[in-house]
Amino acid sequence: MTQCLRGEAFDAFRRATGLWRSLGYQGRLADALSNVGVAKVLMGEPAEETFTEALKVAGENSLLKARVLLNLG
Repeated sequence: MTQCLRGEAFDAFRRATGLWRSLGYQGRLADALSNVGVAKVLMGEPAEETFTEALKVAGENSLLKARVLLNLG
């Protein structure tokens, strides 16, 4: 994936986090945050804080936590 496409994906995922946060959809927010983390990793940026926030948002939902942890590696 080229740097330009990675940046576009990152921007789209960041917009999605704002949308899901404003709508109060925690599950979708956790997924979007996890996607932001993946995009950051692909762009060579630190992503630990983003994945940590995604895990916090996932709460006790084991499926969401598993998806975040899978993306975290």
